[in-house]
This record gives sequence, structure tokens and C-alpha cells, in this order.
Amino acid sequence: PDIPSVSVYRTEDKQKMFDVELNENVNATYNNMQMPKVENKTITIDDYTLTMQILKPAGFVNTALYPLLLIVDGTPGGQMVTEQFQVDWATVLVSSFSTIVIRFDGHGSGFQGTNFLHKVRRKLGKLEEMDQLEALRFISKEPYIDKTRMGVYGKAYGGYLATLLLSAEEFSLLKCGAAVSPITDFELYASAFSERYLGPKTDSRVYTMANLAHRAGLLPEKQYLIIHPTADEKVHFQHTAKFINHLISEKANYTLQIYPDEGHFLHSEGTRQHLSQSLVNFFEECFRKPELQSEEEDEVEEDS
Repeated sequence: PDIPSVSVYRTEDKQKMFDVELNENVNATYNNMQMPKVENKTITIDDYTLTMQILKPAGFVNTALYPLLLIVDGTPGGQMVTEQFQVDWATVLVSSFSTIVIRFDGHGSGFQGTNFLHKVRRKLGKLEEMDQLEALRFISKEPYIDKTRMGVYGKAYGGYLATLLLSAEEFSLLKCGAAVSPITDFELYASAFSERYLGPKTDSRVYTMANLAHRAGLLPEKQYLIIHPTADEKVHFQHTAKFINHLISEKANYTLQIYPDEGHFLHSEGTRQHLSQSLVNFFEECFRKPELQSEEEDEVEEDS
């Protein structure tokens, strides 16, 4: 939960011997910045008590309205809500653009027992989508959430889940979404993963149900950003290329951003910074309040 430090302790009496690294420069910078406040809330789903992490701006007040960004992963066995110290592009959204950021671990997430993990078997995306929608309904009841400015982000499996959420008919408040290297077709993904959770590929019905193609028709009114490195070795670019054909057929509103010759994990520092800035810009624009016309502009329109 705090800035990492490394110290050496004596095993006999647990007395500190010396400090290896205190990250004093990071501490000094951190203490001079308006960092987000972290809160945790619990939601009960199917007799399971699940944790939601909420990041609020340092100057948060209950009477103001804030945009909301849900960051999802959803990979079976994964975990989003942790006490790990991290500063990333989402921190910039919270600190500089007064955005509420939430993370939530639903069915299939790790460290909550094998029964909870295995509930997603042969129905990838279904329970995870329901859980994240429940989290959105829960947080959207808070008086400080602006229901007209809500978005979702995910990478890889999280990109798959983010696309499901953005296209969900049961919850239409999500205005925009960004997916980095999204899985769109599990027949194209690693067999070790796909067959572990969906079974052999001979059962085409299960794979068809998990495919994103049938959701393309529900995205025309949304702002949808797809980012995909062309040399992604984990989620091949073919996932995005095939899905874009469906988006075009459905006249969906989408933006594609590629990183030529980059892999799943971006190696270039400049490229990583560009990706972070692209995401900040996308959601900052999505969450921007519409400008109110002045009285003079209204009079000009009436005269014309």
C-alpha cells in the first residue's frame, strides 16, 4: 500500500540491521503531489463477499459530480483489487482530471477458492460480465457519480470483457470504452487457455457463444477505441482484424490505433508513454462536459 522499501532484519530478534533502499526521491515526489485516495467497499453476490477498490481525487467532495472509469481484467485466476503500490495513467485521470476509478474482482478471480474460480468454466465472459455490471449498478447509485460520463478499459482478456460491458443491453450508461489487444475469438487464442475453460474446440457452440462477433451490432452508438500492437505474440493482431470486419458491417463507431512491430508488452519507453497519453486523452475527451452556449451564440443562431 505504500512506496516499496528494502531493509535487512536480524532473524534472532527481528531488529533492523540496515536499509538497502528507501526510495527517498520517489517519496519526496509522491508527497508533493495530489495523489488519489483509495477506498474499499464490499458487494455480496451469490453469498460471496467481493471487494471493490475506489480511487477518488485528493480534493474529493460528496456534492460534486465525477466521471467514472471501470478498469477490468477478469482473467480466470487474476486479481485486480490489491494493496500493491502503483502509479499509472489511471492515476493521472484521477489526480489531474478528477475521475473516479474503480476495480472489482468477480467470479473467476483468484485467491478466493477453487469453487469460485471454476464457476466460469465453459461460459467465459458470462458471469464476469454480470458481476462487473452489478458493480457498476452499485457505484452508480452514489450521489457523486455522473451517470452521463462513464467508461470502461481493459487489456487482453480485460479488453474482451470491456467490449462485452460496453455493448451490454442491460446497462446502457457506459459511454465509451478502450480495449488494448482484446481477445475477440477464443478459437484464435492459445489452446491451453481456451480448452481449459471452454473445453475441446470440437464443441463449436461454446466457442460461438464466447465470440465477440455477435456484440458488434450493439456498439454503433458508443465511443470505442481499439489499440493493438501488430507483433503481439500473446493476442495476435488477427483478433482485432476479424472483429473490425464485423464492426464495419454493423456501421459501428470505432477508432483503431496500432503499434507496428511491437509485442504484447511494449518494449520502447516512448511507445509506452504514447500509449498512456493516448488512453488519458481518449477518456479525458469522453468525460469532457459539453460546453454550454453563451447567450450571444444563442442569439446568433436565432437570427440565422
